[in-house]
This record gives sequence, C-alpha cells and structure tokens, in this order.
Amino acid sequence: MTNTNYVKIGKGEQINGNPEAKPSEKKSSAQIRAEFIKGIMDRINGDDFESEEERQAFENKIQQKIKSGAKLSAKEMAYIRRTNPYIYQQVVRVQQRREALKEQLRHCRTKEEAQQVMSNAMTSISDKDPARDAMIAAVQNVSQQFRDSEAYQKLPDTEEDLKKAKKSDSPMEDPFKEDAEEDDGSTVSYSFGSGGYQEAVSGEVAFNAGA
Repeated sequence: MTNTNYVKIGKGEQINGNPEAKPSEKKSSAQIRAEFIKGIMDRINGDDFESEEERQAFENKIQQKIKSGAKLSAKEMAYIRRTNPYIYQQVVRVQQRREALKEQLRHCRTKEEAQQVMSNAMTSISDKDPARDAMIAAVQNVSQQFRDSEAYQKLPDTEEDLKKAKKSDSPMEDPFKEDAEEDDGSTVSYSFGSGGYQEAVSGEVAFNAGA
C-alpha cells in the first residue's frame, strides 16, 4: 500500500472522571446528565475505550481491514466518520463498490459471467482514484470470497452448460458468509442523497457525511 491516507484513521483523547473530586468540584446535575448521554453515545459509536492502547488496537484493526478490502462494521464506519471525515468519504466509496460487486455476482448464472463481472470491476478502477489501492483490495476481497463459495462452485461454466443443466428449485447459499460474520448487530447501507453521502445505520443512528 502506497497511499498514505491510511496511516492514521482517527485521533482523539480519553476523558476519565475523577472519583476523588473535592466538594467544590462536584458536577452539576446538568453535567452529570450530559456525561451520561455521552457515555451511551460512546458505547453506541465505539468510543468506550478503556485505554489509549485499546483505541490504537481498534484503529489498527480498521487500517488492516481497509488494506485487505474487507467489510467494515457499522461501529468502525461511525468511528472513521467522526475522526477522519476525508478518509470516511473515501471508505464509503470503497464499501459501496464492495456491495455493488456482491450484488452483481449474486445474479450471475455462470462462472464465465461471474469472471467477466469481476474483471470489469477491476478494470473500471481509475488510476487517478485517491482510493485506488483500497478499491482494488475490495474488489479482490469480494472476488475471492465468491470464488471460494459453494454457490460459485455450483454454477455451470458457460451459457451452453446452463442451457443443458436442469433447473434446481433449492435456494442458493449466500456466497458472502464471511461478510455476514462481520455484522455487529446493526446494518449499514449507503446511498447518494442531496448534498453528499447518506449513511443509514439500522438499530443505531443515521449520519449524513456531507459533501
């Protein structure tokens, strides 16, 4: 990876309460409520780190997943959004590319068609794309998942083989089980809305990344 944009995902500081505060330093009820709400949001958004080392480990995990083209969880996406808006917009594009390719491959009827879809996805990545390396990794990641799946193995090789094959009424196994295992209790979908990317997180909260 030569793209230095992935060197740092986020930067933040941990704020800890002081259990030995003097009476004059006691917090008001409004401050306590605010901190309580912040604590809830931190847990939702993945900021409830117990140490700076834990935060760094979380960021390192995100970096490795971006470099390998893997799916990011809703918690990981929310963290990038807050800590590095520029990288976030690039990562949203990469995740969109992953989902689009997965959807195309799910509808392929032959191995030959699937290979063409994967090849087109790779050649369509621009040399000038700032997220080129991550895009390539994402396409490779999804392509490998699909080739390793039972669904792909069951596909006929060519259109001619498809015509000769008997139609099966059994439902096709999801070729992207690996991605499903990355889910953290919520799902993320991306679309272009007016003014920028729209990220919808079911079970948590919705974010607008802006233009």
